[in-house]
Amino acid sequence: DYAEHCDGAASEDRAASIATNVIKGPAMSSSRPTTVKLTKNLLFKLMEVGANGHSSVHSVVGVLLNEGLNIRKPKVVTACTAIVVETAHAFGASRLPLGIISSNAP
Repeated sequence: DYAEHCDGAASEDRAASIATNVIKGPAMSSSRPTTVKLTKNLLFKLMEVGANGHSSVHSVVGVLLNEGLNIRKPKVVTACTAIVVETAHAFGASRLPLGIISSNAP
């Protein structure tokens, strides 16, 4: 609910900052499934409440790919890629930053 009630949470810079801290923190690699689920929900909410339409989606997906794929914990890498796929299903592939995705593809 922070993202809905805080004035700056809808900006793409704030969304990227929060996503970076969430990915680098212990939440994504938690052994508790509820913690991982709440973390995913937070990232989706940040993408949903973006001020400029798809800018928050681009910034959060960019962080997921640029930061998340470079983490040494396999749980974080798989969770980040799963979130990107779920984002494509939830928001549509046209909302994804194709340049970032193609540069991070193997």
